[in-house]
Amino acid sequence: EDYNTATLPHVKYYNYDEWEMEQYNSKKKDDNDNTTKNKKEQQDDWAQLQHSKKIKQQQEEMERIKSTMMNSSKIQEMKQQAKLQAEMVHAYKTGDEQTRRKL
Repeated sequence: EDYNTATLPHVKYYNYDEWEMEQYNSKKKDDNDNTTKNKKEQQDDWAQLQHSKKIKQQQEEMERIKSTMMNSSKIQEMKQQAKLQAEMVHAYKTGDEQTRRKL
């Protein structure tokens, strides 16, 4: 039916400049809205990132403290074992049966 009416299929063909300005303003408005949303999202993301970094640092600090404590207790244990081993060797060399049985 539209073939012989001499009407154009879209509004933009009647006044292209006006249509183009409407499109431009529409995109500009959308970009501004998105920018505002993106800024808020970026701020939220930044705050969340800072919080997660802080938590991670605290966890790393706790892990380091735990490992240090375990290392110091292991070092003391190893020193004790070395001392006992030296006493055992000394007891064998001197023939001290009482000390050997005790160890």
